[in-house]
Amino acid sequence: MLNTKENKLKFRYYILVLLCWCLVSCKNEAKDTEQVYDEYYRLANIGWKSKKINRYINTINYTATEVPIVYYILKDQGSSDLKKVDSIYNAHIGL
Repeated sequence: MLNTKENKLKFRYYILVLLCWCLVSCKNEAKDTEQVYDEYYRLANIGWKSKKINRYINTINYTATEVPIVYYILKDQGSSDLKKVDSIYNAHIGL
């Protein structure tokens, strides 16, 4: 029978082997931290393509959606006076 000192050494050896095995078996997977995909936004039967971007940082998910500025102008001003919407858009882009 082994004495307690030998048992402790054997136990430490097994713990060390187990720890090394865990470190080697863990993969550092390269995760895609950004996903980009298109969506179709509709307002008053007019549609625009937009780009939605998801970014993953650690356990936090950030999402941003890019839509044309005309979408927000129409949403704010309505579609009754399209000349006004067009002039606001042209003033915004510098035409």
